[in-house]
Amino acid sequence: MAETAALLVGLTALAFGAGYAFGHYFCRRRGAGDDDAPKRPPERFDSFARQSSAGLIVVDANGIIRSINPSAASIFAIDQKAMVGSSLAVLVNDAARPVLEESFSPAAVRRMPRIRARDLLVPAGMSVAAEWARISDEDGQDAYVLTVLDTTAWKRTEAALEEARREADEASQGKTRFLAAVSHDLRQPLHALDLLTGALADHVRDDAAQDILNDMQNALGVMRDMLNKLLDISKLDAGVVTPEIADFHIGNMLRRLANDYRMQAVEAGLPLTVVRSSAVIRSDPGLLSRIVGNFISNAIAHAGSGRILVGCRHLPGAIRIEVWDTGKGIPAERLDDIFEAYQQLGNPARQRDHGLGLGLAVAERLARLLGHRIGVRSWPGRGTVFSVTVPLGEGGAQLQAAETQPRPAAADLAGIKVLLIEDDPMVRKATILLLKMWGVAAYPVSSLEEWQQGQGGGDGTVFDPDLLIVDYRLHGALDGFQSVEAVRGYFGRDIPAIIITGDTAEDNLTRAHAARCQLLYKPVDAAKLMTLMRNLLRERREG
Repeated sequence: MAETAALLVGLTALAFGAGYAFGHYFCRRRGAGDDDAPKRPPERFDSFARQSSAGLIVVDANGIIRSINPSAASIFAIDQKAMVGSSLAVLVNDAARPVLEESFSPAAVRRMPRIRARDLLVPAGMSVAAEWARISDEDGQDAYVLTVLDTTAWKRTEAALEEARREADEASQGKTRFLAAVSHDLRQPLHALDLLTGALADHVRDDAAQDILNDMQNALGVMRDMLNKLLDISKLDAGVVTPEIADFHIGNMLRRLANDYRMQAVEAGLPLTVVRSSAVIRSDPGLLSRIVGNFISNAIAHAGSGRILVGCRHLPGAIRIEVWDTGKGIPAERLDDIFEAYQQLGNPARQRDHGLGLGLAVAERLARLLGHRIGVRSWPGRGTVFSVTVPLGEGGAQLQAAETQPRPAAADLAGIKVLLIEDDPMVRKATILLLKMWGVAAYPVSSLEEWQQGQGGGDGTVFDPDLLIVDYRLHGALDGFQSVEAVRGYFGRDIPAIIITGDTAEDNLTRAHAARCQLLYKPVDAAKLMTLMRNLLRERREG
């Protein structure tokens, strides 16, 4: 639409300039000046006026039409010859006539007429642009040229483009809302399964049963990865992802990624080598990890029987993180397609264990959000390298030292009290089971109203929680954020709270920040929940 407007402005300016030139030479033809003054060939300008798509009207200082070209007669739907000698007032509406008469009054000597495009009498439905230019004939007498351009087609095109843009925006928003709703409904049972398998892991001793449990967890991992990529796409489309830029050691990030993907690579029979680096870079650690992690996951899926190498290449003022694989490569004509959503090369049957084709699309959008450049090079039959270039940061070894702390243990949660507000019976049961295995005293209710009723009865004892775990969508009158606010108000203190949700609405992140709550998206595996609970309790003790 911007290009259309710019073209319209350019053509309008050209037409108005042509109108000025025509009027200037028209007056030179008819002036009564010095006979020795140079004369232009009149037929050249008559021909120009006849062929011009812009309407050209020349009026004298009294507002009388001295010349009008065919385009102007067509625009106004008037007789060209009959208009010569008529007042310009016949071409304007009633409201503009007093202004026109004032413009050409003796008191308005050398003042430009004040008639605008909307004052002109053009047929209904037509849009025009109009511009005045003042000229002088060879006697020095004032005259004016009015250039009128029919912009109806341009306006219709502009309106059509605007409607197409609006429809595209609505389609994109509808897709995002659809993904949010579907992901919420699918995450609920998957969330319960994650919690149940986490609780079951500590009870399985038999090797055969352990193999079955591992297969279950692997299948859940594939489903979780698919839903997380759908969530990433919907969050990026909604524009709710805000980078948190910081300086950090790239070595810490690469070490975590190696641990996260090593088992997946081993199961695929692929050696995964991560070359250490001591560089400090500047980016969002979490979002950059998703980019490189998606590159590694993609390499595992396509490396065949080869190997995978992750390393860094130093550039002036930057680091290029590269993920190499020895797969079959990508044809040159498909390199532009691989970052599009749902594009999968070598998977025409759409096998689910190969993912949804969203990993590289997510990586491309995250890189664009961070302002990083991503690239891909490939050699058919030999392999592919994906890369992301990140600026160097500043700082020393003290940056992110906390990343080297040992993984949390369940024993650290023993004895704490958690108020659980969850209205889904399956998820509530799975969460209670998991918390009890960690030694946590849980008080489970399905709504805030149920908790309030329990506080007022029985033996009068009050369950005073150390932590709140609350589902966002509840069947009661209040949602998760409102329930947290009510519980905190009852006890008169800022109790640490975790909101668990499968809803990807864009205002949830904003609400979580304002409510001082941690937001976890379903499905939440046991290790992630344990880590967040420990961190919140440690922050409360240290604060």
